[in-house]
Amino acid sequence: MSKASSITTAERIQRSLDRSQKKVMLRSDFERFGSPSQLSRILSRFIDEGRILRVSSGVYVRARPSSLTGAPVPDISMSELVEEVFKRLGVKIYPSQATRDYNDRRTTQLPGRLSISTGKRRITRTVQAGAQKLIYEKPSSTHQAGAARRGLRTAESA
Repeated sequence: MSKASSITTAERIQRSLDRSQKKVMLRSDFERFGSPSQLSRILSRFIDEGRILRVSSGVYVRARPSSLTGAPVPDISMSELVEEVFKRLGVKIYPSQATRDYNDRRTTQLPGRLSISTGKRRITRTVQAGAQKLIYEKPSSTHQAGAARRGLRTAESA
């Protein structure tokens, strides 16, 4: 038996994780390594061991031990995580109204929660890492504010 064929599926997935430059991995990234049931068992084991975190359905991120508690935490910040998740899923995201107000210096109030807008696209996907959970902003306020800035009429202003 050759050396290459004696590598287990878990070792192949771990090697792929180690070599990958991606910050966020989708379950589909691992499909070539084994059957769906094998992947479920291996990914669950990696989560239990603290190697990766499941942040959404079929979405994983590398984990590292927290410097305070030792519990697994994402290897990247929550804002980077959200950007990367939606980039990998092919969904365009926009800053929330609170973030836009802060960035445009209309307020000194820092946004208290991580929230985004997906425009008119309806998203129900939960993205969560530990206690931090992504909040979706209702699209109507985003589009009305954006339309007003561009000088367009909205249904309410007509």
